[in-house]
Amino acid sequence: MLRFDLSTCSHLRIFELRLECLSYAFRDPVSWLASIIGTITSPVFSRFVLEANSAKVHQIFRRIDGENVWELVDQALLRLSQQTGAKMIARGRVLHGPFCNVMEAAFPLMVSAGAFEFEPNNSSPCAHI
Repeated sequence: MLRFDLSTCSHLRIFELRLECLSYAFRDPVSWLASIIGTITSPVFSRFVLEANSAKVHQIFRRIDGENVWELVDQALLRLSQQTGAKMIARGRVLHGPFCNVMEAAFPLMVSAGAFEFEPNNSSPCAHI
């Protein structure tokens, strides 16, 4: 697993991650992301932005066997939010009911803490080379 340590980034304010698609083995990317979030120690950290523009957002954030596989990330974000006041921003091209419901169900701790917001993505898609 590729490791990132953001503990030396003392002025990190925003972390943005764009999810285009994931394989059906969700647990490894989720554990990887939770471990990265766990290394953020910047006192000025304020926003974790998760952009999910994929048409497969329901597959990416769905429950597997009734289990919320994003729970590790939700817990890591809650700890970070309690330390820094950071908010999680869910960004998508279209913020319709089903998208919002799926995202809120994947991050119930952040939602219940009042540290979860939605934001439209008005930028054009990046070109892949």
